[in-house]
Amino acid sequence: MDENRIISQPEHWHDRYSFFQTLGSSQDCIVFLGDSLTEWFDYSMLPDPRILNYGISGDTTEGVVLRAEQIIPLKPAGLFLMIGINDLLKGFDIAEIKENYRQIVQIFATHLPLANFSVYSILPTSDMEINAKVAEMNAFISQLAAEMGIEYLDLHSRFIQRRAILPELTNDGVHLTRAGYEIWTNFVKDYLK
Repeated sequence: MDENRIISQPEHWHDRYSFFQTLGSSQDCIVFLGDSLTEWFDYSMLPDPRILNYGISGDTTEGVVLRAEQIIPLKPAGLFLMIGINDLLKGFDIAEIKENYRQIVQIFATHLPLANFSVYSILPTSDMEINAKVAEMNAFISQLAAEMGIEYLDLHSRFIQRRAILPELTNDGVHLTRAGYEIWTNFVKDYLK
């Protein structure tokens, strides 16, 4: 692991990373892995004691690559990944984002072959320019999932209207309101069975 890449991560990332190091594994755990959208999910809406919240606000695809080594020893029964919006908002090169995403999927597909591994689409924002890149990334993620034999979960289509996120589902153009999380909750319930 590249220690310089870990050192360069923000303070909140380090706080959460350190916290995750203290967690033990639970049998048949289900890991939700991602950024603030994952971290701020109200998991009481999904009262399943197997769920482990591995979200870090502000995280990127590079951060998830660095954190993969924390997930593998858990041997989760299920793994749900949503990552990439922060990369796009920060203006990272889309080819680099795709390479990081491919690396994440290959790591988990290789090291967790028995896990039910699903990747979510990236959600839309209120910024049309960003949403064009979101659409490109979602096409890539969908194709990659098909290539790797993992499930692609299209949550994006439930949040968009006229090429932007529905206003009632966001409080700032990116993050979700309670109504947004209710849509996500109802969507994922079927996959938790």
